[in-house]
Amino acid sequence: MHCSGASPVELLAPARDQGASIGGFHPLYLFSGDLTDVDRIAGCSVTIEADGALKDALMALAAALRCHPLSIPAGGRLLYHAAAHNAASFTLCSLAENVNLWRKLGFDEHDALRALLPMMAGTLETARDRGLANALAGPVSRGDLGVVEKQLSLMEEMGGDHGALFGLMSRRAVALARLRATPPAAVDAIGAAVERSLTRTLKGAAKGASAE
Repeated sequence: MHCSGASPVELLAPARDQGASIGGFHPLYLFSGDLTDVDRIAGCSVTIEADGALKDALMALAAALRCHPLSIPAGGRLLYHAAAHNAASFTLCSLAENVNLWRKLGFDEHDALRALLPMMAGTLETARDRGLANALAGPVSRGDLGVVEKQLSLMEEMGGDHGALFGLMSRRAVALARLRATPPAAVDAIGAAVERSLTRTLKGAAKGASAE
C-alpha cells in the first residue's frame, strides 16, 4: 500500500502483477513530526482504497489508530486530495491574506493571529456542531447589502488580486446564505453586487496578465 493522497493506487500495479494485494491508506492529518502525533491523530479520518482481505486489514489498522475510515471510488483520489489540500493549505492562505490586510492597520503577524485564530476556531466549531450554512456570519449572512458593497469596493481599490479573491469568497458566502433564513431578495441583491465586482476585478486581472 502507499500513503499518498493524490497518487493513484495503480502506481502499485507492478506489485499486484507479482501477486500482491494493493491499496491506499491516507491519513487526513498534518503530521508535526513530534511524538504528540501518536495521540493527536485519534479522531482523524483515514481514506482507504483497497479490496478484500487488504481492505479488512487497513480498516483494522484505522481502528487501532482510533481514526475514522473513509472509502473513495477508484479514480477519485485526485479530486479527494485537491479538496483536502483546499481545506488545509488554503485555509492558511486565507489567513495569510487577512494578516496582510491587517498589517495596513499597523498590526504585526503575532497580534493579528492572536485576534483572528480564536474567531476562526469558533467558526469551525460552530460548523462542526450546526453545519456550514448555520456557521456563516457577517454582512452576507445578515443580508446587509450596503456593507457588502462598501467592502467589495474597498478591496477593489486596494489593487492586485485582493478584490478578485474577496469577490470569489463572497460568492461562496452567498451560496451558503441561500441555505439560511436570510431573506431571498437580500441574498439576490448581494449576489448581483458580488458578480458586478467580480466582472470588474477579473477583467482587470486578465488585462494585467496579458500586459505581462
